[in-house]
Amino acid sequence: MLKTTKQSLSVYSPVNIPLLKKVKIWLKEKYGSSYKNILHISYVFSPIPEFNIPAVKRELFNYFSKFHSYKIKIGSVYLNKKKKFFYLKINHPQILKMHNELTLLVNKYRNNYFREKDLERMKKDYYSEEELKMLKRFGYARVFKTFEPHISLGDLEHNIENINLDEILKQLQTKLHPLINKEYLIDSAVVVYYQDSSWNTEGKFIWKNIFKLQN
Repeated sequence: MLKTTKQSLSVYSPVNIPLLKKVKIWLKEKYGSSYKNILHISYVFSPIPEFNIPAVKRELFNYFSKFHSYKIKIGSVYLNKKKKFFYLKINHPQILKMHNELTLLVNKYRNNYFREKDLERMKKDYYSEEELKMLKRFGYARVFKTFEPHISLGDLEHNIENINLDEILKQLQTKLHPLINKEYLIDSAVVVYYQDSSWNTEGKFIWKNIFKLQN
């Protein structure tokens, strides 16, 4: 039987771009987006049993002492139709480097635990074959080959209205066109250990630390 936990570790960098915040709010108010997280770039996400957190903390404090700030370039808006999920593509070698290294580092302390919600999703064929392979190996579906650096804008998966996703995508592309190919500084990373949440409830923070990336 697979081991499960409701505790997860997330490592990300917050993104502070006023127009993005405005559009994210618009998507929620106009179309009922259920996406609650702040704007961010995710590096790694993993279910970690609580008894391994002290060791993970030590590893992460050492890891982030070596990293420098960097600038991202904003790409186009995309839509995942299956999940009714809108996002901005971004790219920078440091994002991939941090993702690859942190995924391997954190996975050492996962002890083959899984999130309860991922086991439920597995039963519903929520993941692709490659995502399922990554999930079983690393405790999360979007790693390495299935990892795509992005900034999430909104999730309409739980919107029961008859909505035109392609039309919403066009509106988002128009609203966010001024950002395309502009650069924005990423100068911090955040590590959060928290009690997992369902789609309509807030997660509960257990531990949080902000790392300032060197100039």
